[in-house]
Amino acid sequence: MPVRPNIFPISMSSILYFAYGSNMNLDQMAMRCPGAELGPVARLHGWKYFINGDGYAGIEQAENAEVLGCLWALQEKH
Repeated sequence: MPVRPNIFPISMSSILYFAYGSNMNLDQMAMRCPGAELGPVARLHGWKYFINGDGYAGIEQAENAEVLGCLWALQEKH
């Protein structure tokens, strides 16, 4: 796996987006948000990941839990 530089391209107009599940997939995000910049791995403490009966993923607040994800730098157009 290539090593990513420790630089996260963020500008004043960037919107930080915490992604989990399929929004961590590089190919899917390239289709949904062309030009979005992948940032570091992130942890969201106090939340848990779930998949509902229809197969959709979500997160909900939960003590002593955490969701692993990543950050994306998005622009208003995304």
